Amino acid sequence: MPCSGALFSTNKHSIICLESEFKSPLAHRESPGRRGCRGAQRGLRGLRHRVLGVSLAARAARELQAGSGIASTTAHSLQGALDSGRLRLGEGDVLVIDEAGMLGTRLMAGLAAEAGRAGAKMIAVGDPKQLPAVEAGGLPQALAQRVEVVSLVENRRQADPEERLITAALRAGHTEQAVRRLDQHGRLTLAASADELRDQLVADWWAHRSAGSDVVMGTVSRADAADLNARAHVVLEAAGALGAAVAVVDEARFCVGDEVLGLKNRYDLGILNGELGLITGGDEKSVHVRTGDRDVALPLDYVAEHLSSRATPARFTRPRLDL
Repeated sequence: MPCSGALFSTNKHSIICLESEFKSPLAHRESPGRRGCRGAQRGLRGLRHRVLGVSLAARAARELQAGSGIASTTAHSLQGALDSGRLRLGEGDVLVIDEAGMLGTRLMAGLAAEAGRAGAKMIAVGDPKQLPAVEAGGLPQALAQRVEVVSLVENRRQADPEERLITAALRAGHTEQAVRRLDQHGRLTLAASADELRDQLVADWWAHRSAGSDVVMGTVSRADAADLNARAHVVLEAAGALGAAVAVVDEARFCVGDEVLGLKNRYDLGILNGELGLITGGDEKSVHVRTGDRDVALPLDYVAEHLSSRATPARFTRPRLDL
């Protein structure tokens, strides 16, 4: 989805800005790609101020830190540290809040109040048309409607001009126009039944995967995700793409070579909500997963409740709160 940003200060006397032309205490930035956001955040690293990165999800915070070099944490963890006195903001500190539109209003207001009391600056980067907050939200959007707005509108994510047009139509709410363009370019699949459509979806997924593309199937319900995952797993095993089964949970088979997705933070186990991994083995008590450069052992209760196939992660729903 397009990436946009809102920049605002809780202290009107703060002079730290991402760019010198931002005269207003809040400037709203919209850009259909993450590059503008990450570049703006990286620009803060040269400042002689303490910069803290904040995101709703733990995985997003980790990616923010890796991509920008800013020490980052989740919004709830930061608020907890401030409330307990384990962390204090100082004058001149800068809070960079990524995907700010996903933060609830109470949480964002609490962070803004802490920054204001300390004489710090809060910079919120977010997209008003991205996933909304789980809690009551809308603060960045409301602020952006009340102050001068500066927008970045170039799409840097989609390289195909046709995909850019379709994305722009969807973003503007012109759904019928977008669907018609998808159909005209052979990107819309129709089927006589849901079962037939699911088979075609898995076949397309396997064709693209076999060709070397990094693809996932998307759904909004966990029941549909479980069905598609089962179909995909049959295809993978038939093709010899997987090794031995190391666990079977509610008829779902977890095999060596399976790509999986963590659905809950377990810092003690070394896995985060939304983190991808590859099953490398297992024993009678756990499944062994490699995530990035780390090897973790996930107990079977975590596997049963919070481990999903990466083929159909069922993640296109409202986000979870991460602590």
